[in-house]
Amino acid sequence: MRDNYSMKNEKFNKINDKTLVGGIDIAQDVHEVKWINWRGEQIGKGLRFNNNREGFEKLIRQTQEVQDKIGATKVIMAMEPTGVYGFALEEYLQKIGIDVLIVNGRDVKRTSEVMGNDSSKNDARDARIIGHLVTLGCYSDSTRHKEGPYCELDILLRRRASEKKDLVRFANRLHKELAMLFPEHRAFKTTGLSAGVLTLFKEFGNLEAIIQAGEEGIYACWRKHRTNGYGKDKAKQMYKTAKNSIGIRQTSQAVAYTMRAYIDDYQRSLKKFEAINQLIEQQLEEMPQAKKLMAIDGIGPIITAEIFAGIGDIDNFTSPKQILKLAGLAPVTNESGKHKGKDKLSKMGRKRLKTAFYQAGLCLIANNDAFKQIYHYYTQERANPLIKMKGVIVIANKLIRVMYAMLKNDTAYDEQRMLADIQRDDQTAA
Repeated sequence: MRDNYSMKNEKFNKINDKTLVGGIDIAQDVHEVKWINWRGEQIGKGLRFNNNREGFEKLIRQTQEVQDKIGATKVIMAMEPTGVYGFALEEYLQKIGIDVLIVNGRDVKRTSEVMGNDSSKNDARDARIIGHLVTLGCYSDSTRHKEGPYCELDILLRRRASEKKDLVRFANRLHKELAMLFPEHRAFKTTGLSAGVLTLFKEFGNLEAIIQAGEEGIYACWRKHRTNGYGKDKAKQMYKTAKNSIGIRQTSQAVAYTMRAYIDDYQRSLKKFEAINQLIEQQLEEMPQAKKLMAIDGIGPIITAEIFAGIGDIDNFTSPKQILKLAGLAPVTNESGKHKGKDKLSKMGRKRLKTAFYQAGLCLIANNDAFKQIYHYYTQERANPLIKMKGVIVIANKLIRVMYAMLKNDTAYDEQRMLADIQRDDQTAA
């Protein structure tokens, strides 16, 4: 189990007079390291090394020389989470037994302004500040999933997000074209795109050709392409709607080609999107903890996958407050002297994880009676009711606490026990 990264004392305990800290500024091709001792003093001139095996080996050799020079028995490397450019170095260092810590880029920027009383920025300066921040306990352990089911989920979800963007883009293009050529298409499906309408336009190319095909031609087209849910009655309705349509009757080859291309793009994207959703569900089937979370009414596979990809193994945490902080859902106080401002949410935390818990809150309010009661209490019944958005945040926070207890203690979801906590939670929030 990792140390509790939210506790300063434990962070300080990692650094002593026998510890050498290497602050690394990550770049695409060339990294820079500065070595710092436990008091924050720079040792030596530092090193610029390439982002390849030769460069990594050079880093280790020079680090060993500095370590021998000051008599350090332990080496710790620290870096900013700078995209993907530091992943290879992080895994290389961990495989040879060197701990890798993560320093927040916001802290580096602000500390740089304070230490030099200016806002100048360069690689050497950033590397030195990264190492200095570690000696002050301003770091966290690396929580990136390297392998295993959580890593698999993270990879699949990132790909799913990309596929979803493509799917939305292709769908919007079709909506635009159909709004000109056949604006009545929504009569066959109020949301999304009708499979029957797309099949006809892919086969015939334009509205005029669909009308000329008649009821029999429309029905034959649907049977040919095995379009489920579209029979003779729908064919009759389609013909009548198409005949009376106010759509533009363009019959050029360019229009037909464009429509078929857009439909092909959309259908391919839809198949890939459905396939990746299936892979995510298969991955969740192999995770007993995921099944426990999905046993709560309102929590589906995608939200569950986002949550587990964000937090990883529950044994990494010793308190639900750590998950709140990781997701950026922990309240931030605003008090100074006699001034007592309103608490607000932190702008820090993992964006995807925060979004997942917020969406989970919305789903629970809509589909889970127990959570709906809590939401109703906080937004309507209590002395100082919350606005709706804050009510959703309360539900998301409640889910985190319930989830933590379930997974940590290996227990099932208990609705009555959760509802019994409502007064205690209200007193805590007050």
